[in-house]
Amino acid sequence: RSGGSVLVQTALALSLLVGVLVGTELGWLFYLKREMQKAVDLAALAGAQALATTDCAGARAAAVANAALNLPAGLPLVAGDVDCGRWDPATYAAPTYYGVPGSGQAPNAVTVTMRRTPALLMPNLPGAQPRVVEVRALAARRQPRAALSIRSTLASVDATRATLLNAVLGGMLGGTLALDAVAYSGLATGRLQLLGYLDQLAVTLGLAAGNYDQVLATAVPVGTLLQAAATALTRQGDTAQATIGALDALRLAANVPGAQPLVRLGSLIKVQSGTPAAALAVDLQVLQLVEGLVQLANGSNGLVASVPVTGLNLNLIRATIDTRVVEPPQLSAIGDPGLAKRDPSGPNAIAVRTAQVRTLITVELPLLTGIATLANALSSALGPLRSTLASVLNLNLADVAACLVQCTNQPIQDAVFLSPNVRIDIHLEAGGGASRVTDFNCANPAATSLTARTTTTAATLRIGSFGGTLAQAKAQVFGSAAMPVVASLPLLDVGAKVCTKVLLGVVTTCGSRIPFYGGGLALKGDLTFGATTLDQAFANPPDVRAEPAWLAISTLNITDSIGQTLRSAATLLQPVPPTGPTGTTANTTPGVLAAVVSALGGVVAALGTVVSGVLAPLVDPLLNTVVRDMLGLDLAKTEVGGRLGCASGAELVF
Repeated sequence: RSGGSVLVQTALALSLLVGVLVGTELGWLFYLKREMQKAVDLAALAGAQALATTDCAGARAAAVANAALNLPAGLPLVAGDVDCGRWDPATYAAPTYYGVPGSGQAPNAVTVTMRRTPALLMPNLPGAQPRVVEVRALAARRQPRAALSIRSTLASVDATRATLLNAVLGGMLGGTLALDAVAYSGLATGRLQLLGYLDQLAVTLGLAAGNYDQVLATAVPVGTLLQAAATALTRQGDTAQATIGALDALRLAANVPGAQPLVRLGSLIKVQSGTPAAALAVDLQVLQLVEGLVQLANGSNGLVASVPVTGLNLNLIRATIDTRVVEPPQLSAIGDPGLAKRDPSGPNAIAVRTAQVRTLITVELPLLTGIATLANALSSALGPLRSTLASVLNLNLADVAACLVQCTNQPIQDAVFLSPNVRIDIHLEAGGGASRVTDFNCANPAATSLTARTTTTAATLRIGSFGGTLAQAKAQVFGSAAMPVVASLPLLDVGAKVCTKVLLGVVTTCGSRIPFYGGGLALKGDLTFGATTLDQAFANPPDVRAEPAWLAISTLNITDSIGQTLRSAATLLQPVPPTGPTGTTANTTPGVLAAVVSALGGVVAALGTVVSGVLAPLVDPLLNTVVRDMLGLDLAKTEVGGRLGCASGAELVF
């Protein structure tokens, strides 16, 4: 009985011993695999740092020599385990993004693949079988990183601008805002760390940490993006109550039912695929981020914001300003300038732009002051015009005393200026500016450079009429993404009535007045300003993690250019062709138009003076409100920021 007990205990002990030995063998294999992985990681890094642009010999030698210092005995790395190729997330498939370099491309990465069958620690152990251990590492030369930003130079917000921003931002979101100047100043001076913001947004959305491509591509409500910004600011130590409170108020305005479009942060901040997290350590101005998010939302919800009018005597006129975003901005872009240089407009472009904003200004004027002074000019102009029209339009203007029998179809001219309370419509399409990386130089660390091609899209100004009513004008301007068509606004109508006269020229009956029988004058403008293209060079730009170097996007002041045009309003006056018959046809001939223009030359000059004297003082402050104060659209006050990190060495990418 005692012997059986010993056998059982011995069997149990042997089983435990076998288990320990097997575990030891497996542990040895895992240890070898870990050591081999560390060795090939270091070998790949060494090879990538020694990589030449023409061949792989130097990289192979460096990798083999480095592995010899780190691999366990009996497991050498050979040259055949090392390969050179190209790592490019934009060209090759995931997960390695590695492949053979294309024509004209140099290798930029080294891969080390080691497949070995290490000796067993206890080869005589029953059931022990050799096992294959395979490890792989991929290292790429660290690529330079460039970042572009675009901003308005608006640094402070007073009470007037705060009121305007409340109306614009609230209206574009579909809600209301009541932020004061202190809150906006806090937003203007606040800085949000992009990396921390993306991390917080990933937590808010329940996404995997570090997957920034997914965070940027996820469609979310604007309110969620604003809430994540407030949380990220608090976590980074910015506890200014005015800033946090302003973001919370904006979040509430963005959560209006029925006006909550889903937007992607990547539409506002572009990051090239494969960009390492370290390159995202940049700061964003909070007010700029807020305006960009609001404009991004407005580009989707199509709401029209009404802006309060300031700087005018509202007891004399009525004016309205309405605006909406046609194309949202892109505030910041980060990526490899080498990829951007290859195709500056392609999917790897590093490009920024301001918003394209469409605005409708309507001004309802009283009877133009100074019209009475035109009476003499008009009277003297109609004298020669009467005989001109008589010959060209077949008008029977014989002396009435010679009409001894009944005379019919006797056109009698009269001139009518525009009626009181006329409405002038002004459409402004602020195309803004854009900039994209086209070249860079990292060859000399002491003389680096970044080149960006900056273009300013022509701002379009149309003056005239977009409809008989204000509602029709809004529908014409904002109802479609297509450019609205402006119609002439009549100012002077040389019309006529066809009357029947009897003996001694006494008028007995007259028909309805025929407008523009002898032509007239109308106000119409279709003007463009500010289209430019230039290359901007940033000499020794700061690193991507530092504050950018800023360059002005344009020296052109749009409001000054438009104001100068309005102050010479005679150039906006156009002749209206006569509607009266010409001989045997009803078609207007060029001769009639030339006659009208020539005869009314003095009236054009005089009326232009009156219009410019009234229109320019009215529109100037309105344009300043829209272009300068409202959304910072004045290109003369917009800057492009450039940063460049010419990193050296290599990094593991797989």
